[in-house]
Amino acid sequence: MSKHKSTKSTKASQVGVKAAEPALQVLPAQKEVVSAPVPEKTTAEKIWLHIKDVRLDMFGLPPQTISKYCSPVPADPNKLFLSYKVGAVLPAMESALMSVYDVELYDKYITISHKRKI
Repeated sequence: MSKHKSTKSTKASQVGVKAAEPALQVLPAQKEVVSAPVPEKTTAEKIWLHIKDVRLDMFGLPPQTISKYCSPVPADPNKLFLSYKVGAVLPAMESALMSVYDVELYDKYITISHKRKI
């Protein structure tokens, strides 16, 4: 058997060149994800979520909903203000919501609030 050294390592050491080392991969520090507390919904937002898909009897057409004709306007957190596209939506909303909500016309907006207890 012959005692034979690898020619690569002897050539590299003779020339003074270091053998290539594997590159270290630096990973970015992981930040801890902290979720912000979810803010409580306002009364107006709760009312909108409750009524937006209520069916309206308008124009003799099948499924008409409040969200097709109205959109919320952030004006008062305790009362829902809606801008509307068609004036006929007001009487339709009054008949659909009158058991639970007060529906009123205020300036150019429809306002909706919980029924007042007398």
